[in-house]
Amino acid sequence: MKKIMAFIVLGISGCGVSQPNNLDISMYPKAEKNQIQHTITLEPLKNEENYKVELFLAKEMMLDCNYHSLPATFVKKDVKGWGYSYYQVQTDGNIRSTMMACPESKAKKGEVLSQGFLQNYNSKLPLVVYSPKGYGVKYRVWSTTVDKKNATKIEK
Repeated sequence: MKKIMAFIVLGISGCGVSQPNNLDISMYPKAEKNQIQHTITLEPLKNEENYKVELFLAKEMMLDCNYHSLPATFVKKDVKGWGYSYYQVQTDGNIRSTMMACPESKAKKGEVLSQGFLQNYNSKLPLVVYSPKGYGVKYRVWSTTVDKKNATKIEK
């Protein structure tokens, strides 16, 4: 009996761990001809309100010693009839960079990122992002403490 209970407990706990990777995305629109659909499945965390997800549009290319940036805008859209959101990334594709003289003229493979776009952390729904072909989507997770600090009051 103990072996059966142990098997049941392992089976139930295994379902809980694998569930986020199997989130249904069938209600989201298919990527258009010149787009790629990216999905991000977040692990369940305790106190998810203390976390944020920062999204970036990314482009791999040959880079010199200058600082490079990729202008991009994340436009929030809704899945009609579901109340779910997804993001459409818009970019003109023009990479901006500083104009420093590079003593080493040898370019190396690197990655250019857009400015970050912060989102609430929610493990119950996937983050779905559509980017132009040739671009990737990266993300990182931010956390905060529960403590809130007071601003300094300046009265005149």
